[in-house]
Amino acid sequence: MAGIFGVGTIGLVFPAAAQAQLTDAQTTAIAQQVDAAIAAINPQLAPLARDAAIAAIVANITANVVATYGAAVPAAVAAVTSAAIGTGANPAVITAVVISAAVGAGAQPAAVITNVTTAAVGAGANAGTVAAAVIGIATTLNIPAAAVGAGLGQAAASLSQNALSTTVTAMTGQNGAAVAIAQTIANEATAAITQSFTTTVNTNANTALLAAIAMSTPQATAQTAPANQQQQVQNQQQNQQQNQQQNQQQNQNQNQPPPTCVNPSCT
Repeated sequence: MAGIFGVGTIGLVFPAAAQAQLTDAQTTAIAQQVDAAIAAINPQLAPLARDAAIAAIVANITANVVATYGAAVPAAVAAVTSAAIGTGANPAVITAVVISAAVGAGAQPAAVITNVTTAAVGAGANAGTVAAAVIGIATTLNIPAAAVGAGLGQAAASLSQNALSTTVTAMTGQNGAAVAIAQTIANEATAAITQSFTTTVNTNANTALLAAIAMSTPQATAQTAPANQQQQVQNQQQNQQQNQQQNQQQNQNQNQPPPTCVNPSCT
């Protein structure tokens, strides 16, 4: 049976046995609702205003699916996440908005975190970026560390397609997303979140190595590179502006007529 991403059931982990998946018709209905609502946003809105409008739409739909789908709520919030990111919305923003709205509406945090994370990655988002967004919004909402670590641990286990080998440097391939989540735990999570994460992934022999990564020394991630590049671009633009100003001043000085002689002795 196809999952909500059309690639099977990988990416949907339900920690509690009572939780259920959506039917194909339900998944389609949620996706169509998200698509239609975002498509109806005024295209003339400025970027920040558009982001705010998308966030409000996604939050409202998320609250509605939590009130509607009962045991299938984790799958429903995953469907909202996948559809919203599929429209081109910012994955980090969508991750935070869906978790905030779902937990605020009474959904179980760990299951929501697991399914939002796997849905975002399944929709093409960077796993490290998503994990960082999860940690950030969980801190803001005071979600218990045990739920945050367990939710991300279940997501990492779900995204581990193959047994992890003895290397901790395999950041690409099928296990790349799981490793990126574990490295984000090492870089950004509290000790309590890390402990919950490692306990969760240690229950599976194939993913136990993720615990070692999560407890490793924090590293600079690839997310740092764009920031450095952006700063370099900004520095270059500032230098160019300064050079242009200097050139303009020099040209003005060169184009000025010679001073008028007001001394009677001038010849």
